This record gives sequence, C-alpha cells and structure tokens, in this order.
Amino acid sequence: MKKYIMESNDAPICNHNMNSAPEYREGIRESMSCLPVWMQPLITMITGKPLPFEKPVFTNSPRNSFFITLFLISGMMILNVFLLSNTVIYGFVLLPVTWIICTGQIRKIQVVYAHHCVHRTFFKNKPKINDFMLEVLTIIVLVQNGDEYRRDHLGHHSRELFTTKNDSDAALLFELGFLPSLKANTLWKKLFVVMFSPKFHWFFLKSRFYSNLINRPLGWRLLAIVWALTISIGLAMTFVWWHIALVVWLPIFIFYNASALLQFITEHAWMISDKSPKSLDSYADRCWGRFFGDACPAIELRGVDAAIQWSIWSCRMLFVHAPIRFGCFVGDLPAHDWHHLCTFKDYDPASWPVALYSRQLMIDSGHGLGMESRELWGLHSMLNHAFNLLESAGETFNLDESKAA
Repeated sequence: MKKYIMESNDAPICNHNMNSAPEYREGIRESMSCLPVWMQPLITMITGKPLPFEKPVFTNSPRNSFFITLFLISGMMILNVFLLSNTVIYGFVLLPVTWIICTGQIRKIQVVYAHHCVHRTFFKNKPKINDFMLEVLTIIVLVQNGDEYRRDHLGHHSRELFTTKNDSDAALLFELGFLPSLKANTLWKKLFVVMFSPKFHWFFLKSRFYSNLINRPLGWRLLAIVWALTISIGLAMTFVWWHIALVVWLPIFIFYNASALLQFITEHAWMISDKSPKSLDSYADRCWGRFFGDACPAIELRGVDAAIQWSIWSCRMLFVHAPIRFGCFVGDLPAHDWHHLCTFKDYDPASWPVALYSRQLMIDSGHGLGMESRELWGLHSMLNHAFNLLESAGETFNLDESKAA
C-alpha cells in the first residue's frame, strides 16, 4: 500500500460538511457497557466496535479463520439440503439463516481473505503464497480473477484515483446510475430498483464469469471451469436441483451481488469531487467506520417501559443489525477506515485480524486521526450519508452530461 503524499491546499470538496454530518454518532457502543461483562465479546462481534480499551478474548490466525469460513459454508449448505430432502418444513425454517451465514462467509472469502492477499498481508512476508492463494480464493467464489482484482484494488488505494470516477468501484456505481447529480431520495429509489433488477444481477454475473472463467491463464481457467460446473451441473445432477438452487446458487450468484452493492456503496465518499484528496484530513474525511446497533435504553427505566424498550432493542440487535453485519459487512469491514489510515501511523497492515481492536486502541490513545467522530451506525445511516454526499457533490462534479441524461 502506498503512503499518501499530502498537500495543504485542498479546496472544499462539496457543500455537505462531512465532519458535522448528522449521520455520524458517538457513544452508541459505550451505552452498551451497562450489560454484563460476559456479553461484551458477543456485542463487539455484532456491532463491529469494541469498548474503549477492550482487548480481544481470542484471535484466530488467518489460516484457521479461513478453514472456519469453509466449514460454515459447507456445513450450513449440507445441513439445509439434508433438511429439505427429509424434513421440508425445517429446511425452509433454516433457509434464511443459511442465506445470511453463507452469503456473508462467501463474501468474506473475497473482501477479507482475497483482499489481504492482494496486499500480500494474508500470509506475512510470503508474497508468492499470497499470490497463489489469491487465485484459489477468487476461483472458489467465482469473482474477478486475481490479476484484475489486484490491479483495480491497488488503483483504488493510489492517491491519483482514490474515490474519483476513475476509481474502479466508483466507476461501477457510476455505470449503475448512482450519479453525483441525483437527489438522495432518487438514489434510494434507484437502490431498490437495482437490487431487485435481473439486469443488474446479469450484469454483475457476466462480469464475474468473464473475468473468472475466460480472462485468465489457461491452467487457472480450466480449474475455474471445472469448479463452476461442479457447483452448478454436478450438484444439480447429484441432488434435487431446486434444493441446490435455494441453498447454493442463490447465496453465490444472487445474494452475493446484493451484499457487494450495499457494502461498497457505503464504503467511502464516492465521487464527491472529480479530484482525489491531497491532504491527510480530506483523505480521512472520505473514510469512516461502519457499525451496527442502537444505544441501550436508559438504565433508569423500570417496569413495563423497561421491558418494552429492552425487548425492542434486543429484537433490533438480533433481527436487524446482526443479519446485516454477518451477511454483508463481514470480518474487518466495519473498520475499513482504519485499513486506509493505518499506514499513516506506521501500523503493520498484516495485523488485520485484530483491526477492529487496533482502530479502537488508536482512538483511545488520542491519535485516531478523527476516526472517533466519523462513525456511522446502522445500514440506513450509512446509505443516507453516502446518498447525501452524492447529492451535495452534484454541483462540483464534472459529470458527463450524456451519462446523466
């Protein structure tokens, strides 16, 4: 990852003041400190944010974490196919859980493991093994091949392209119609249309398949084709095809696309200017933490009011925030701002398995580059923030008029 060259003459990037954005909130995680100590590791796992000075209870090595991911995916899929084949009702009851866990863990293979292979930090000081694993991982989930992923992602980290329309992620959003000239409510409508559009899923799948099955060296291409045939035709011939469609194909080929869209649309301040940031402050302003949860009810509540408020809080944590966290914003994604800012603190990027805690430790030390004041809580706030920034950037962005039309 390149160190950013900073200049001091950054002009305002849009009319929307990101440092005072109404979507940024503080004190949410701290409000949960009133809960029992034994619950705190689980709450940290769900929210993606530790308490101040909290330390990890245990840390898996990258290799062990990867094997756990493979176990979760295969175990949930096998169990659900078995239940659908023998006890259909229980199979359908388990299906939503299977979709959430499998979609999230399949995404984790790319956005955590393959991502850190791109940076050659999955296996520390072993660049060739990282490059080899990158190819294997991209085949497993049938996504952009390793060479193209590396090129696009390192381009995203470059100071010339970061968050501009020439950034590959921003370019995809632009192509999907998320333009820095549209009103926030229009962008919300567009999101729902795109998410459920067969055209979007076909576009996304076509890009994945072309990169993975065609646009790569012959040996890897043959391996990818064999794997694709195995999880499609092979499984359909071995088991009941519609069971495989529900349990395997939907998470890999449909839910994956939707999860990816929600994740990267909220990842940064995309296209708020046609110029990349030149100062450290403006660079940091285009990054933020993304966490999940609501402030705990007031501890002064008693009786029926307390029971109602705590029941609502618990239901939202378990049935709203947790599914989004584990189905979309997996691994170290809540601390993705730290991934971009850690090199300014000479932090070792290979320590990514504890990134959530490292981010909080840097905030606790008083040297958090303002990360504590740039935290979004809940998917709705994340999307609101991203869309408000796009709307505010419309006047300053050099938009292709033909595309906007």
